[in-house]
Amino acid sequence: MDAAGSAMVRLLGMMLVFYGYYYIRAGISGKKMTEFFWWTVHTRMSAIVFLSALIIMEMAPPIVIVFGVIDLSGAIWTLIELRISRETYNKSHLD
Repeated sequence: MDAAGSAMVRLLGMMLVFYGYYYIRAGISGKKMTEFFWWTVHTRMSAIVFLSALIIMEMAPPIVIVFGVIDLSGAIWTLIELRISRETYNKSHLD
Protein backbone atom coordinates (compact mmCIF):
# COMPACT_ATOMS: atom_id res chain seq x y z
CA MET A 1 0.00 0.00 0.00
CA ASP A 2 1.37 3.41 -0.89
CA ALA A 3 1.56 6.36 1.50
CA ALA A 4 -1.68 7.92 0.23
CA GLY A 5 -3.59 4.65 0.69
CA SER A 6 -2.09 4.17 4.13
CA ALA A 7 -3.12 7.69 5.12
CA MET A 8 -6.66 7.11 3.87
CA VAL A 9 -6.98 3.95 5.94
CA ARG A 10 -5.86 5.85 9.04
CA LEU A 11 -8.27 8.71 8.31
CA LEU A 12 -11.12 6.23 7.92
CA GLY A 13 -10.11 4.66 11.24
CA MET A 14 -10.16 8.07 12.89
CA MET A 15 -13.61 8.76 11.46
CA LEU A 16 -14.91 5.44 12.79
CA VAL A 17 -13.54 6.22 16.25
CA PHE A 18 -15.34 9.57 16.17
CA TYR A 19 -18.59 7.94 15.06
CA GLY A 20 -18.22 5.39 17.83
CA TYR A 21 -17.84 8.25 20.28
CA TYR A 22 -21.10 9.80 19.02
CA TYR A 23 -22.94 6.49 19.47
CA ILE A 24 -21.62 6.01 22.99
CA ARG A 25 -22.42 9.57 24.05
CA ALA A 26 -25.91 9.36 22.56
CA GLY A 27 -26.46 6.02 24.28
CA ILE A 28 -25.48 7.20 27.75
CA SER A 29 -27.02 10.65 27.42
CA GLY A 30 -29.87 11.43 29.79
CA LYS A 31 -31.65 13.07 26.86
CA LYS A 32 -33.99 11.30 24.48
CA MET A 33 -31.80 10.35 21.52
CA THR A 34 -34.04 7.86 19.77
CA GLU A 35 -34.28 9.97 16.60
CA PHE A 36 -30.51 9.69 16.20
CA PHE A 37 -30.70 5.92 16.53
CA TRP A 38 -33.48 5.74 13.91
CA TRP A 39 -31.17 7.59 11.48
CA THR A 40 -28.39 5.08 12.13
CA VAL A 41 -30.66 2.16 11.26
CA HIS A 42 -31.19 3.58 7.76
CA THR A 43 -27.53 4.21 7.06
CA ARG A 44 -26.25 1.01 8.64
CA MET A 45 -28.65 -1.12 6.62
CA SER A 46 -27.41 0.51 3.42
CA ALA A 47 -23.75 -0.24 4.21
CA ILE A 48 -24.04 -3.83 3.01
CA VAL A 49 -25.23 -2.59 -0.38
CA PHE A 50 -22.17 -0.37 -0.78
CA LEU A 51 -19.79 -3.08 0.43
CA SER A 52 -21.37 -5.58 -1.96
CA ALA A 53 -20.94 -3.13 -4.83
CA LEU A 54 -17.25 -2.68 -3.97
CA ILE A 55 -16.79 -6.43 -3.95
CA ILE A 56 -18.63 -6.89 -7.26
CA MET A 57 -16.46 -4.18 -8.87
CA GLU A 58 -13.39 -5.92 -7.39
CA MET A 59 -12.44 -2.82 -5.42
CA ALA A 60 -12.53 -4.73 -2.13
CA PRO A 61 -11.81 -8.33 -1.15
CA PRO A 62 -14.83 -10.58 -0.51
CA ILE A 63 -14.01 -10.85 3.22
CA VAL A 64 -15.19 -7.23 3.57
CA ILE A 65 -18.77 -8.51 3.41
CA VAL A 66 -18.29 -9.80 6.96
CA PHE A 67 -18.22 -6.19 8.19
CA GLY A 68 -21.43 -5.51 6.31
CA VAL A 69 -23.16 -8.54 7.80
CA ILE A 70 -22.06 -7.55 11.30
CA ASP A 71 -23.28 -3.98 10.80
CA LEU A 72 -26.55 -5.19 9.26
CA SER A 73 -27.09 -7.45 12.27
CA GLY A 74 -26.49 -4.53 14.61
CA ALA A 75 -28.88 -2.34 12.61
CA ILE A 76 -31.60 -4.98 12.79
CA TRP A 77 -31.04 -5.33 16.53
CA THR A 78 -31.27 -1.56 16.95
CA LEU A 79 -34.47 -1.50 14.88
CA ILE A 80 -36.06 -4.22 17.00
CA GLU A 81 -35.10 -2.46 20.24
CA LEU A 82 -36.40 0.89 18.99
CA ARG A 83 -39.74 -0.68 18.07
CA ILE A 84 -39.99 -2.40 21.45
CA SER A 85 -39.14 0.87 23.17
CA ARG A 86 -41.77 2.74 21.16
CA GLU A 87 -44.42 0.13 21.93
CA THR A 88 -43.56 0.20 25.64
CA TYR A 89 -43.73 4.00 25.64
CA ASN A 90 -47.07 4.02 23.82
CA LYS A 91 -48.60 1.44 26.17
CA SER A 92 -47.47 3.30 29.29
CA HIS A 93 -49.00 6.54 28.05
CA LEU A 94 -52.30 5.01 26.97
CA ASP A 95 -53.05 3.57 30.42
